[in-house]
Amino acid sequence: MKLDFYPLKNKIQDYSWGSLHGIEEATGIPNVDGSPKAELWMGSHPVCPSLVIDPKTRKEISLLDLINQDCSYYLGNRSLQDFGCKLPYLFKILSAESPLSLQVHPSLQHASAGFTRENTLGLSLNDPKRNYKDDNHKPEIIVAITPFIAMCGFRNVAQTAAFFTEIDETVFQEPCDIALKSGYSRLCDYLLNLNDDAKKKYITSVQNKISSFNRSPSSSCGYDFKKALEISSLLLKQYPSDIGILAPFYLNIIELVPGEGLFLPSGVMHAYIRGTGLELMASSDNVLRGGLTPKHIDVTELLEILDPSPYKPDILAINTTVGVSIYAAPAIEFELSRISPNGSACELPGNRPIIALCLSESITLTSESGSVHIMRKGDSVFIPAGVQTIAVAGSGICFAASLPHKERL
Repeated sequence: MKLDFYPLKNKIQDYSWGSLHGIEEATGIPNVDGSPKAELWMGSHPVCPSLVIDPKTRKEISLLDLINQDCSYYLGNRSLQDFGCKLPYLFKILSAESPLSLQVHPSLQHASAGFTRENTLGLSLNDPKRNYKDDNHKPEIIVAITPFIAMCGFRNVAQTAAFFTEIDETVFQEPCDIALKSGYSRLCDYLLNLNDDAKKKYITSVQNKISSFNRSPSSSCGYDFKKALEISSLLLKQYPSDIGILAPFYLNIIELVPGEGLFLPSGVMHAYIRGTGLELMASSDNVLRGGLTPKHIDVTELLEILDPSPYKPDILAINTTVGVSIYAAPAIEFELSRISPNGSACELPGNRPIIALCLSESITLTSESGSVHIMRKGDSVFIPAGVQTIAVAGSGICFAASLPHKERL
């Protein structure tokens, strides 16, 4: 017996940078133990798969195990052909109270080679020095639920040089010259290999600039420099001896309002600073870190996968039909839709694996077979590719992660 709708039971990751109330406010799921709640995972990634009720045994099993019972029904032939017998995306609610690490995600080629290499070396998946947890790349989108601040992509080199000069022209002469003459790969190599005395010199200079700016807030670099100082000041409170506190001066700072989203391709350095959002990515847990963390940093591997080109992501365009808005992201593994029926019925195309998440009021899903599933705030459900069409009604709002509809490809 196969079902049209499988309610999900999802695990929340208690990372230290998580917020106390962000996921609770988004979903209504209470934070019982009062610890930071960072990410709610929805999907079948083996590190933290969602749970469902097996219709055969009426017992809990992982979504991964359910899919493996009949990959064709649950994933569909298109997904099987392109990605094998695994859900190609991972859907999350992310809530950051403090900044995440500076990080870069590998390309598919780098991930495959790195995962094989570390397996050959005999590194366990839990080894803190391991870079690759799987063989997949991790392009992703983030859509803000609350006001959301991110650092993403290298600034125009001239702006970075101007910011370094504004902090202290004498102290920052060398990194300024490196950025202008050799680019960001060489600059990151330089910064990540500094000795403690050199780090202290640059960090002290930034601290002095923050103090003087607070006393007399003026700068020839304008609002962008002021915002970089604000973020750097925030980072200093948590990582006072980490050279990553310079990142706001060479990475773009992007402030999203609720509903806005970004797409992050492989190789782009980024760090989320604060806020709650929906994160949808290729199903991977691969992260190479470059600072703002006590965790392992592999400078050589980071520089290997880093894209040193200046890059400022645009706010994602949204394509809207009746009740359904699709975030236009250039990914083949996933698509994110916002469904808001406003009391009327609309349709979500099926024939693809879907995870739907309700974030307000209630939503009623009806399949072509007549099966009905009612979702309330915080509920999530897996819809197999064997379901052809899904009518959506209700007064609430839900988001659907899915394989891209074939008409978009």
